[in-house]
Amino acid sequence: MTGQPYGALVRGIIAGVFAEVFGKPFQVEETECIAKGNTRCVFEIRAQEARP
Repeated sequence: MTGQPYGALVRGIIAGVFAEVFGKPFQVEETECIAKGNTRCVFEIRAQEARP
């Protein structure tokens, strides 16, 4: 265990798939992680706000 989330690749894949499907960028955050001692990895997915 590293104590730090290590799902950068997974976050990128999720963000890319959502961007392709919905046509806008998404932000993905890992809120629970096995590497941090959680029982599972959980990701929150949010659409990014449009920049002015």
